[in-house]
Amino acid sequence: MKVAFYLPNKNCHVSCIHVDEGNPGMGGTEYMIIALAYYLTIIQEKHSIMLLAQKVEGLPSECYSCQVDNIEEVIVRCQRDGIECLIAQNSPETNRMFTCHLSDLKIIMWGHSFMSRHQWNLYASSMNVKRIVCVGHEELDLYYDHRAALKSTVIFNAFPLSLIKEQLIPYNERKKEVTFLASIVPHTHFHILAKFWKKVVEMVPDAHLNVIGSGNLYNQNKSMGQFGIASDDYEKIFMPYLLDEDSKILSSVTFWGKLGNEKYKILNRTKVGVANPGGYETFCISAVEMQLYGAKLVSCKKGGLLDTAYDENYLFSKPEELPNLIVKALRANDNNYDNMLSFLHKNFSFQEICSQWIHLLDDVDNNIAPKPLNLRSKNNTFSHRFRRFNRALKTYCPFGYHIFPTQKFYSSVFHRIKSIFV
Repeated sequence: MKVAFYLPNKNCHVSCIHVDEGNPGMGGTEYMIIALAYYLTIIQEKHSIMLLAQKVEGLPSECYSCQVDNIEEVIVRCQRDGIECLIAQNSPETNRMFTCHLSDLKIIMWGHSFMSRHQWNLYASSMNVKRIVCVGHEELDLYYDHRAALKSTVIFNAFPLSLIKEQLIPYNERKKEVTFLASIVPHTHFHILAKFWKKVVEMVPDAHLNVIGSGNLYNQNKSMGQFGIASDDYEKIFMPYLLDEDSKILSSVTFWGKLGNEKYKILNRTKVGVANPGGYETFCISAVEMQLYGAKLVSCKKGGLLDTAYDENYLFSKPEELPNLIVKALRANDNNYDNMLSFLHKNFSFQEICSQWIHLLDDVDNNIAPKPLNLRSKNNTFSHRFRRFNRALKTYCPFGYHIFPTQKFYSSVFHRIKSIFV
């Protein structure tokens, strides 16, 4: 089967030639699209793989790449070149392809970001969409009672776990270093870590915070604030927590900006990795990177972190728990690395993930209908339990999916009514 990935990378300005050596300093979604296309190209021959990219410069030479400007051009290209299956991420742009004439093009929607109800309806209603791939069980849990879930599956993101070329520093020999690795934007919740950093230093005076990332990771032309770290509005939220009496950045904090593979030298000496303390993640590939280099992962007990974290004892329910968990990890003498590495290989190696993608492509090629997936969510909130009940009700009631709303609909109505009286 001829398969094409759509890569919207017009704002990417780093070389991805050696994508097998890790993320060179770009958005995680773009990295995963390129990396999966690369690995599928080199490890199998059953399916022909193509990248339809907005920029073809700097892509791996192993990948067959063609330049396109937008999703409409992608559809035209697929029809002209006989592409049988298109893999595209969920986005406002790719929503537009459902207004195009798709003919018999098979589509796999790849849910890198949280999907809207509008997208659930689009994908469920389209005969062209053969599968919806969620990157984590917690992502699928959010719409488990919607009919879009009936054509959904879960395949984790992956990372080149064999890229460690240097001897890892033993955990008990590492200094008290904490690292935050992400784009510095509101939805990665760096401000939560910033708010509690001085409290961490009070308990561990020699603690040091490395901040790897920038507010313009996804758009190099984005306007930045006074410190050149994030947008001006966002800097005004988190920087007051990280300045001393002279309005200078604390000596216990280093902002590294955007880094390529050189970031792994920092991760190799990191004791604690903090991944999105707000938990707003479908997967969080930086969590995998930090654990691969031996860091204990501290984050919020929800979303994709429930899938990617090896040790759930370091996941918190309330932000106020964050500083104590960081201190606990800093004072630990062992990171149980062998078991953590086994966990990573079992769940996130490209060998394992590509095997699942190949099986999925085989099914789509052979027009095999999707099988209902038993959810393996670790979430146990009321909303989670209600979605399970609601799905069961819809499954056993004739026309249930057309009669009963989703939990998300009930929740929206509740909040609207509540806002009237508050």
